[in-house]
Amino acid sequence: MSKVIRKNGRPSLYSQALVTAICDRLIKGESLRSICRDEDMPSQSTIFNWLTKYPEFSEQYVRAREIWIDFECENILAIADDGSKDTYFDKKGNKRVNHDAIAHSKLRIDVRKWRLAKMSPRKYGRHTIQEISNRSTESQKNNAELVAEFKALERMIAKELPKST
Repeated sequence: MSKVIRKNGRPSLYSQALVTAICDRLIKGESLRSICRDEDMPSQSTIFNWLTKYPEFSEQYVRAREIWIDFECENILAIADDGSKDTYFDKKGNKRVNHDAIAHSKLRIDVRKWRLAKMSPRKYGRHTIQEISNRSTESQKNNAELVAEFKALERMIAKELPKST
């Protein structure tokens, strides 16, 4: 009787089941690095190869990231709207502000905003508009005026220079 030798290791064969599992986890906010740590998932390099090799996977991957971004925006709003831990009552029954809980909520929001800006910079990144001008608007001249000035300078120079024979 012959033994069947099974190759141990990560899955590297493309399948819709793996693609669906990966995209579902991405939608839930799990990082690709974390997903690829699981032994039953392909390595990151395999996934990156699939993204270039299989356009349908690339589309699903991009869509999963977009859905996660929408969920993350909702999470930011939920954190901002949840004021349940912002105040507390001390032993005497006085209402107090819980500065630590507020700071923690702010940190959670800032981290999510930073991640959104990195994942979708066109939509959530900081935009800087820079205008470059080498002249003030008052001193700008049109081309005809510049040509006329240039010709006048040429004539002046021509009069000053001795004529060579």
